[in-house]
Amino acid sequence: MQWFKFNIVREQRAVGTAEALWEAVTTGIGGWLWPQEIEPREGGLVDEGAGIVEAWEPPRHLATIAEGPDGWFNRLDFDLRAGDAGHRVLRYTHAGVVPEEDAHVVADIERHTEFYLDAFRRYVEHFAGLPVTYTHVEARGSGDEPEAFEVLLTRLGLGDEDIPGERLHVDLPDGRTEVVIDYHDHYFLGLRTDTALYRFFGRNRFGASVGLAIHDFSGTRDAADLTRAGQEFLDRLYGA
Repeated sequence: MQWFKFNIVREQRAVGTAEALWEAVTTGIGGWLWPQEIEPREGGLVDEGAGIVEAWEPPRHLATIAEGPDGWFNRLDFDLRAGDAGHRVLRYTHAGVVPEEDAHVVADIERHTEFYLDAFRRYVEHFAGLPVTYTHVEARGSGDEPEAFEVLLTRLGLGDEDIPGERLHVDLPDGRTEVVIDYHDHYFLGLRTDTALYRFFGRNRFGASVGLAIHDFSGTRDAADLTRAGQEFLDRLYGA
């Protein structure tokens, strides 16, 4: 196997204590990424195939690595440090390999990285430490067609002129709700309510289907209910 190596480095500023940021990349990671149990264990293992803990230095530095056959590896490094004007900074490094013929997907990984790190900042600033219920659902029906992400934006009443920070009312799985636009570009849309983060992924542009991740902090929803509501929302949108 011939590998293409990549090394993605990004910095994300956030408001919060060192302890809050450390919680966000360990026990609270389901609040902005997806649930994992990241903590030292016998043998250095972490949950769900995330790999082995290489560095565990609370509340500043965490690194994990997963390895596979033929030299495959995937390494994540979270370096938390003091910033300026009361901010703190996460320096995030994602290093790994993809098959040489798939080198073009690294650009897609970079786009996803920027979207996830924006969600990290929103979680730390608005929901840090709250229990989270998480789900991720994929569109069926026409959700993988070239115009599928535009269909979503139209359904939500959004256009290219809508910018992060704007408040508006849109129809979400729970009905018509006031939201704040956190993130909006050609590939992704991030919306925030008083009790949840809604993250829409235009993966139809990457040869897959539009996806929706919901991070609910209300304390009133279970995962099955959240999954049902999210899937029904996408099914109505794409005729599944």
